[in-house]
Amino acid sequence: MKLTRATDYALFVTAHLATLERGEITSIRAVVSEYDIPERFLANIVNKLAGAGIIASMKGVNGGIRLARDASQITVLQVVESMEKSLALVKCQSAEPFCPLVDSCLVKGLMDHVYQEMRETLGRTTIADLKFYADRGKVMI
Repeated sequence: MKLTRATDYALFVTAHLATLERGEITSIRAVVSEYDIPERFLANIVNKLAGAGIIASMKGVNGGIRLARDASQITVLQVVESMEKSLALVKCQSAEPFCPLVDSCLVKGLMDHVYQEMRETLGRTTIADLKFYADRGKVMI
């Protein structure tokens, strides 16, 4: 599994929004200039994140975007799942899991373990955690 560029940018924008003061909003244009993301591409990402309840988007003269809830209540897994069709590492973990080798597969157990560990790590890591570690120049484990 490889995360798409859209997912990468979705994580950037949510982490960026976590740096704003509570209730503060910013424009898509401001995020575009900060991260050099194509504006239309970012607008599509914001729409997906808003549909998932991760970002609140306000229209109008005083409109903009902000996190829909506190960064400590938004997990990296929620952001990733709102952008990706599947997080499956191998075909047998996807929605269409048929594989003729499933009963005799030597690596399925390992791949299932890796998949579960990845989901647990992303699920316990919040957007606030990303900001916390970025502020300290540290890598999360």
